[in-house]
Amino acid sequence: MGGRLRQAGRRLLARAFDLKHIPGRIIIHLLALFGRIADRFIKLAQLPFDAINWLMAELGILLPSWMPFRSNRVRRRLETIQQPANLGNGNQNEETRELIPYPRRPKRFTTAIVTVGVIVALGILTGQLRKFDNGEPVASAISEQRLATEAPTAFPINTPTASPTNTPTPSPTSTATPSPSPTIEPSPTAEKFASDAPIYDPLRNGGIAFEMRKNGNSDIYVLMVGVEEPIRLTSHQAGDREPAWSPDGRYLAFSSRRVGNWEIYVLDLLSGDLSRLTNDKAYDGAPAWSPDGLWLVYESYQDENLDLYLIQSDGSGSPTRLTEHPAQDFSPAWSPRGRHIAFTSWRSGNKDIYIMSLNSLSDEDAVNVTASPDAYEDGPVFSPDGNYLAYGDTSDGYEVIYVLELDESDPSGSAQSVGQGRHPSWSPASDSLVYVHQNYDQYYLIASSLDAWNTAPQVYVSDIPLTGSAWTQVGIPAQLGDRLGHAPSGDDPLFIEQVSERADLEPAYLLFELDVEAPAPYLNDRVDQSFSALRQRVIDEVGWDFLGQVDNMYDALAAKPLPGEPAESWNKAGRAFDFYYRYPISVDPQVEIVREDRGNDTYWRVYLRAALQDGSQGEPLRQRSWDYEARYGEDPLYYDQGGKWKEKPAAGYYIDFTALAEDYGWTRVPAAPNWRTYFQGIRYWHFENQQGLSWDEALLEIFTIDEISMVGGYPQ
Repeated sequence: MGGRLRQAGRRLLARAFDLKHIPGRIIIHLLALFGRIADRFIKLAQLPFDAINWLMAELGILLPSWMPFRSNRVRRRLETIQQPANLGNGNQNEETRELIPYPRRPKRFTTAIVTVGVIVALGILTGQLRKFDNGEPVASAISEQRLATEAPTAFPINTPTASPTNTPTPSPTSTATPSPSPTIEPSPTAEKFASDAPIYDPLRNGGIAFEMRKNGNSDIYVLMVGVEEPIRLTSHQAGDREPAWSPDGRYLAFSSRRVGNWEIYVLDLLSGDLSRLTNDKAYDGAPAWSPDGLWLVYESYQDENLDLYLIQSDGSGSPTRLTEHPAQDFSPAWSPRGRHIAFTSWRSGNKDIYIMSLNSLSDEDAVNVTASPDAYEDGPVFSPDGNYLAYGDTSDGYEVIYVLELDESDPSGSAQSVGQGRHPSWSPASDSLVYVHQNYDQYYLIASSLDAWNTAPQVYVSDIPLTGSAWTQVGIPAQLGDRLGHAPSGDDPLFIEQVSERADLEPAYLLFELDVEAPAPYLNDRVDQSFSALRQRVIDEVGWDFLGQVDNMYDALAAKPLPGEPAESWNKAGRAFDFYYRYPISVDPQVEIVREDRGNDTYWRVYLRAALQDGSQGEPLRQRSWDYEARYGEDPLYYDQGGKWKEKPAAGYYIDFTALAEDYGWTRVPAAPNWRTYFQGIRYWHFENQQGLSWDEALLEIFTIDEISMVGGYPQ
């Protein structure tokens, strides 16, 4: 009977809702299993009654009429014992009939009916909650099975939600120049995306895309969660960076210089097709998706200013300008509810995080959510549930990740520090962050919970610079690794250091003269070609010979250091150079110096102005430069501070010389502790190539012990 009822219940459920809906099927089977377990429990509960029935029957004791029977075998045994012999012909008197117990069915039929009713009610309720308005069942956001079997489709991508979709997020006008703000209608689709997205366990699902700079070129890698080594996603001689996953995980937007200037591209991970979205010489970068996958917001350098623009993800239509403030606006992030965009800006004279509503496209209505005059926030990113905003700050000399709780788009409390690093990205469940942490020459990809000071597991460790990160909730297709794992490596060395053979001779290496304007243009044979290669790379990147003239290169072993400078000068080892220090303090400076505090040390990042200012060389600055000339002004405070920040980032296109030099093994050094009052201690012009040697070891490469002893030094 129980089996027939279960079959009837399943047929009834099949009419109630679509059994092909996977979550519904799971619920049905679980409830059916519960019914079978309950059935077995009822039978086990009957065993004590059976034992009593049997014992009383064997003793010849008449049973009360309410005692239940478990089986026909027990009932027949009782009837045989209790019936009088003269009733064998079937005749019974009323008195005897009252003493003979009639078998009574247990209440299993009622229990089964109730169970089926509960199953039907829960099944119908579950089916209705997970349907579109058109009655089709909803699958999970996107599964690996769908990615592996579904044929490639063209843009746009409509992400399924639990509510009717009226319109995509923005409908901008077609113009790439300053124009009246477009009218953007609210998008229920975007508003519902975060709440309907499946929740994944951090460090167990999806993949993390990040940028890794190797041999002077940046490429994008994908680290599948649970896999030790990343897959190289792009391998092009031009730089690829700033990856951003589409909401459904099928597409990856990024910026690249594949055509000679920075443009926005979208890669279809299923088909491998690459689409170029922007098409102008101006710099375009830092793409971020709208929650419905139909739009991208990005930063673009137009009219000598960085602003935010919108473009459709299928490349149709023209870009639309979103901000027009005279200050720079950059690093955009689209809220998961679809109606707000966060970005970094210098509007207040300080680098802060702003949020702009798409319901009121006005620069005046953008809200400064950090408003911290002494901090330098950057890189905002919304949590997938829209309740938090993470960003980085470097104001205290350390790279710290902060999380700000939001009420819609308004801060609902003070920001809390959650880790030490940069470039944060949220886990799909909004309970963890992944970010880059640097410790000397080691780079760590950290995935931590919001109480990151207590829990911060390492996802990936590299001695190659890592930047940026983007975490998708969607499982990476299995075929992605097979298709991309064998991409061209692009790992050819930037240069080959050819060293003269001096077997069994002392010293082991010689000094070589370079074609450079310098008092003593000599370098150790082990680093001279790295310098020449760096010099040529700079010419190619910025269009002028920055290293053709340097203030210093080689110092004689007996040379006395200047006051305040260390006696262990790497110039004496032929492993250092000092570029022309007047470049950044000239009337029309072609070099900008940005101050970077790292703990208790002060470093300087050097930017070179490109010869061509059409976007084909370099990119715009996002940092203010340091004004050394202010120390000689009327305000004594600036003398004590060693200068001041300039009012705003310098206009134009620049390249990061410090990063280029590091690609070739030449690294900057920290300023001396007294740099604020002693100009020679600033040392922004000084670069060294130590190759992991101590100073004593470096000297012994080009000098004999006797030569060193003659000048009063003897390496240990």
